[in-house]
Amino acid sequence: MRHLMVVLCFITLISCKSEKEKQPVASDKESTSTRKFEPVESKALEYSICYGSFAHNVYIWLKQPDNEEDREAFLASLFKFLDASEYVVSAHVGTPALSEREVVDDSFTFSIVLTFKDKADQDLYQVEPVHVQFVEEASHLWNKVIVYDSEDIYLSK
Repeated sequence: MRHLMVVLCFITLISCKSEKEKQPVASDKESTSTRKFEPVESKALEYSICYGSFAHNVYIWLKQPDNEEDREAFLASLFKFLDASEYVVSAHVGTPALSEREVVDDSFTFSIVLTFKDKADQDLYQVEPVHVQFVEEASHLWNKVIVYDSEDIYLSK
């Protein structure tokens, strides 16, 4: 299943390069007068257009982070959900990159970064049956979840 996610991300990346030409850049929008900054052409803007304007960053602390069965059960449920979601544009599932720097919190078990086309799609994802099922299946495995949501400065309204 992990291989499928890698292949899907690669296919998405390839298709995004061709989609980039079809998408308007922020400076092409009808009204940018409410912005406090001038948009600039950059790779960051290209990636924003390609991967969606809404990022959903989820940090999970499993109750038993060293229990391999719990980790596998969590990931199996997560990937089943991600494979079926109709709203997730891109996904990154990670574990802490251990660091000696004081500003780094590496106490979580898994991080999940999902992107959506926009906030409306993220709102629909919250009640999407496969997302609800994932929470029902896996929530007994964690004791803490923190979510940080953000909208792209170029593409959000």
